[in-house]
Amino acid sequence: MIIVSEGPGTNPYYSTNHLLSKDVKLNECLDTESGRGKPSFQDHTAEYLGHNLNLTAITHVYAIQVTLDDPDDECETGEHVSKIYSQMTK
Repeated sequence: MIIVSEGPGTNPYYSTNHLLSKDVKLNECLDTESGRGKPSFQDHTAEYLGHNLNLTAITHVYAIQVTLDDPDDECETGEHVSKIYSQMTK
């Protein structure tokens, strides 16, 4: 997944992560690890570059709003899904 977060000043910070769970649920902990790809943006298109994902089809795309809290026993990352925006791909 490609992550956009608040960077220094008014500049956004871009990175990639690998989602460890198959489902993303509202108010649940977001379980991720560092990604091996690099984010790229052209016009209104986001690409995950530099890693062969071996995908055969993409049926859904999601934008997820995440809030950051202190890590605890229930959520080691402290990242909680606060909103899910679903977009069908072409």
